[in-house]
Amino acid sequence: MKKACYGLATLLLAASPLGVHAADAPFVANPNATLIYFDAAANATFDPLEPQSNSSVGQAALMAAYDSLVKLTDAGEPIPGLAKSWKYNADLTEFTLSLRPGVLFHDGTPCDAEAVKFNIERGKTDAGSNVKPELTSVKAVRAESPTRVVLELTQPDTALPLILSDRAGMMVSP
Repeated sequence: MKKACYGLATLLLAASPLGVHAADAPFVANPNATLIYFDAAANATFDPLEPQSNSSVGQAALMAAYDSLVKLTDAGEPIPGLAKSWKYNADLTEFTLSLRPGVLFHDGTPCDAEAVKFNIERGKTDAGSNVKPELTSVKAVRAESPTRVVLELTQPDTALPLILSDRAGMMVSP
C-alpha cells in the first residue's frame, strides 16, 4: 500500500501549487515521503480491493490515484483505459484485453499483462478482497504477451467492461 500512497503523494504534490512553477524546477519524487491523507468519506483504506465507505466521494479519491483497465463516459459507456481494446470470443467464454504498450507504474514496474494477471488474481483470492463477487465469472487469467491478457470465464459475463472500470479494474503495482 506504500506504493499506492507514494503514487497519490506524487499526484497531489504535482497538482498542488507549491510556489514553484514546473518550468522553474523539475519535480523530484521522494519515495520515502509520508503522505498524510484525510478522507471525509471515511474510507478505512486506500487499497481499491478492500471495503470502502461506498460513497461517491470515497470512490473519487481512488479514481484520482488509480488508473483502470476500462473507463466510462459520462453516459456510462465503456471506453479504453489501460486496455486500449477488448473482445469476447464467439461463445463468450474468453475476454481478451489488449493493453497499452509502455505504461509504467510510479515505481517503474511495467503495467503489462503480468501486472494485470496479478491484480485480477489478487481480486479473486485475497482474503480482504471486496471485489471477489464481481470476479466470480473469471476462472483463470493468462498473460499471453506483454500487451495481451485473456480472462477465461466460467460463464458468459457481458458486464466485464463495466466491472473493470471500477475497483476490480484499478491496477496497483505488483
